[in-house]
Amino acid sequence: MVLANMRSETSISGLPQSGPVEAGRVGVVAPPLYVDLFVLFYANFADRNYIEGLTMISRVIAFFQQNPVFTRDNLPDLDPVIDKLRFEFTNLDLGSLNHLMGNLGVKYLPSAYYKVSMIRSKAIWDSVR
Repeated sequence: MVLANMRSETSISGLPQSGPVEAGRVGVVAPPLYVDLFVLFYANFADRNYIEGLTMISRVIAFFQQNPVFTRDNLPDLDPVIDKLRFEFTNLDLGSLNHLMGNLGVKYLPSAYYKVSMIRSKAIWDSVR
């Protein structure tokens, strides 16, 4: 497993909002930054163990198909600022995948690429400001 990329989530409004800036004063505050993480799971199994690698990748995919969202209900140690983490299987074209694996110093391996979205808790975020 490797963190392959991070990207600012642009579908959530990034417009400044008004809110408390100090005791008794309201002003314009920057919105929270939402970040998407891109995680690559790859099976580093060769030769006779190649089939075992495919089995491991299948298990990763099956796990996230059955558990695509993590909250404090199913992940009690989740940071209180985060309401949930959502894992979404994402397509990566062969050229990009080949480039990514080359940057990691490996030849092509069976893999699964996931976008991990963090949904922040607005109530907690407001209290942090």
